[in-house]
Amino acid sequence: MYRAVVIGGSVAGLMAAKAIAPYFEEVILLEKDTLNDENGLHKGVGQGAHAHVLLPSGLELLKQLLDLPLLDLEAYGVVPADTAGELKWFQFGVWKTRFHSGIDMGWCYRSLFEWRVRQAVLSVGNIRIESPARVTGLLMSSSGHHVAGVCYKIPGRENADITHKLTAELFSSRCVRYAGLEGSVYLCGTAL
Repeated sequence: MYRAVVIGGSVAGLMAAKAIAPYFEEVILLEKDTLNDENGLHKGVGQGAHAHVLLPSGLELLKQLLDLPLLDLEAYGVVPADTAGELKWFQFGVWKTRFHSGIDMGWCYRSLFEWRVRQAVLSVGNIRIESPARVTGLLMSSSGHHVAGVCYKIPGRENADITHKLTAELFSSRCVRYAGLEGSVYLCGTAL
């Protein structure tokens, strides 16, 4: 079985999982925070309650990764706005001059946006999330030059201490293959 493990279950980790899902039989996201089914707020995102901006290219990538060419922006809590023309901007002691730039950015609350992205990603049959899952350490190779394993805990589980040893086969600086009990496994992370 080919399995990928993504460390971090926020937007970047969710998008990484969705991007690699077609290449693996199973993708597991390890998220340190307890996630809820009501919204995307979680302790590890300090700015989670603030407004966030999605650039036009980011919105296009999101549509591609989620396979949603007609993404319902409103359902994701995204409000398109010309930042230069529709918002008041106070910086360095002065109000900036407003003008029509012709560039609509997507303004949203991160909590609703992340929650909707998580729902879309977890609807893919081979992606699941472990939450809370605490990565307790990375094992280094004997040379100390690359990651040779990962250790993590899943509270309340019988096998709470899990260690996976990696092979030396390195696919990129963020994706490593290792042999687990059930076959080959790939470790990919947004926080390695």
